[in-house]
Amino acid sequence: MKTAVVFAGQGAQSQGMGLDFVSAYEPSRSVMDTAENISGMALASIIAQGLPELNETRVTQPAVASVSAAIFAAFKDRFKGRIDAVLGFSLGEYVALYATGIMTLEDMLRTVTLRAKWMDECAKAVPGAMAAVIQAQPEKLKDLCENISANRGYVAIANYNSPQQLVVSGTVEGIEALTSRMAETGAKRIVRLNTSGGFHTPLMRLAAEKLKAHLESIELGTPVVPIILNATASAYVPGTLPDMAKEQTMGPVRFVQSIETLIASGVTRFIEIGPGAVLSGLIKKINPEVETIAIQTVSDLVNMEEKA
Repeated sequence: MKTAVVFAGQGAQSQGMGLDFVSAYEPSRSVMDTAENISGMALASIIAQGLPELNETRVTQPAVASVSAAIFAAFKDRFKGRIDAVLGFSLGEYVALYATGIMTLEDMLRTVTLRAKWMDECAKAVPGAMAAVIQAQPEKLKDLCENISANRGYVAIANYNSPQQLVVSGTVEGIEALTSRMAETGAKRIVRLNTSGGFHTPLMRLAAEKLKAHLESIELGTPVVPIILNATASAYVPGTLPDMAKEQTMGPVRFVQSIETLIASGVTRFIEIGPGAVLSGLIKKINPEVETIAIQTVSDLVNMEEKA
């Protein structure tokens, strides 16, 4: 049985997430301490109280990344099986880069904190929006986005979440225009998401360029296991990360295609690390035959160990 570990992205945050690991395991506590030192934020307190800033991009990203890394620290200490590949969803890709040894914990947390700051600045400079589109035909949706972008506000497909769900992103005007014409794509409905910007589009260009320059300035390691990148849905090629990170920031998260790549390589079990279990649900929609396990609490980890 081949196993892939997947890491959650922004949007999975919740009050109290991961703090049971921080209390129960020294490696998890060490990760959170490091994250607070690097980010300059009292992340554990913000998470424990569920403060409003937990939903602000500049806080959400380091908070989710630190929790995912803290859970992974306990997981890798206790997991007796082999990890054959890793994948992260958007923000989660950076935790995956840490899990494979491409980035140190410190560099990953520093990168995520800067990425969050730069993306937040872009979102404030050019207000944007995102929406989930249910049961749309991908090609028709892509064509409509291009038509609207040429004549109204910018909009594009930002996430390929599952065969039934795509996410679009762009200017507020672009999203509103798409909403009024969604019937042309065969979609059953469109749902606005609670986000502050047009993420994974060229509206994030300035953040993407800063991120690329930052990654060019740090030393990157060689992956100990394959990592599938969002931008290409294929395995990371050493030396390409700065360009791939820029592309991921400005382009779509190819989650469906990435899961299909892993399944084609023989992966039959996916272990989701981080708050929530959204990715596990999406994976089941992509292929109901594979096994999914979500590790978001200490009891989840204990249950997995008992079943092993």
